[in-house]
Amino acid sequence: MSPQQQEKILSENPGISMDPEVMCGAPTIKGTRIPVVLILEMLEGANSFEDIKRQYPALADRDIQAAIHLSSSVLAMR
Repeated sequence: MSPQQQEKILSENPGISMDPEVMCGAPTIKGTRIPVVLILEMLEGANSFEDIKRQYPALADRDIQAAIHLSSSVLAMR
C-alpha cells in the first residue's frame, strides 16, 4: 500500500491507527494494541459484538464497526 493510499484510508477511518511503533505498524484500534485483523477473525468465527467487547472491555461498538469499515475501504481500493 502506498503512503498516499494509507493516508486516505486512515483519514476515512479515524478510529484506526497504523503506527510503526505499535504492533509493527499493523492497523489497530486507535489508542489500543488490538489489531483490526483480530477483530475481523473473531467476527468471522461468529463472535458477536458483545462477545468481542466481553473479551476486550476497552472496545466499544464503534471500534468494531471501524474495523469492518477499514476492511471495506481496503477492498474498495483494489
